Amino acid sequence: PAVVTGELLPVPCFLRPRNSMKFTYFACRGTGDMIRLLLEETGLRKQTEEVIISAKEFKALKSELPFGSLPMLGPGVSSRIFEQCILFKVVFSVGKEDANMKISHAPAIMRYLARISGTYGNNLEESTTIDSWAEECMDMLRDLWNTPFMVKELAAAQAAEAKNKYLTTLNFRLGFFAKGLSGSKSEGGFLVGSQLSYADVVAASVLDAISKELPLVLPAHPVVQKYFDGIKARPQLAAFWNSPDRF
Repeated sequence: PAVVTGELLPVPCFLRPRNSMKFTYFACRGTGDMIRLLLEETGLRKQTEEVIISAKEFKALKSELPFGSLPMLGPGVSSRIFEQCILFKVVFSVGKEDANMKISHAPAIMRYLARISGTYGNNLEESTTIDSWAEECMDMLRDLWNTPFMVKELAAAQAAEAKNKYLTTLNFRLGFFAKGLSGSKSEGGFLVGSQLSYADVVAASVLDAISKELPLVLPAHPVVQKYFDGIKARPQLAAFWNSPDRF
């Protein structure tokens, strides 16, 4: 049974057997990139089996997936978990409940991993602000993928017009990003609070995707560039950043 405590506390250390989770995605970055980065940063990658599937395999598997989509995080070959988590004023044991759970959609997977790894802030205000930052970054990623200039078949003039329109919106959003960084109460170069949160990993993944397509954008926003450089220089992320396992 749940036991209510007096305040919101960070998740304590956890114990998971090797391959207690299984992460399923394609051989590309996409929205799976931020999940891979968070698994690496938190050390959960050692407890996670990664399954790479092809488009053909996805078509055959689609009907069995939550919402028919990837990425997905589910139970691994060693999925019997015995742990206690302290989260949102509740102490609860996790056993059979998440041993059979399948989670779809990158934001939901990121929040789950954040809860079990202690990267979801130290109180309700921080966790809510972290979610807000993460959603803003996801919107930036969707804007990038949905903008017409990314379509190779587009005529040159149309592509240039679409790119300029996108850059206007992107620079506007990055201006707010820089303003948020400068005006936040964060310490140590993080979006929220004094320690890394899952939103920092989402931001790093999204800013990296933007930099690959538009390498001149971030240097025009030095506050954002400095923040990005600091996150990707963290030892666990730096070692994985250019790894072939990241695709």
